[in-house]
Amino acid sequence: MRNRVLGPPTILGVPAGPTPPPQALEFLVYLVVQGGTAHQNEVLDDLLPECAAA
Repeated sequence: MRNRVLGPPTILGVPAGPTPPPQALEFLVYLVVQGGTAHQNEVLDDLLPECAAA
């Protein structure tokens, strides 16, 4: 899978059709920046701080 994360995030080479929801692309970009992996607690702290505090 190839992704573009500079500019609007895009999954390259995907056939035309329904697009992923914005949250899915945000998470994809997050994983790319993290080197492809992230622990669940890190994801919650970074992307959903209001949930992690609860």
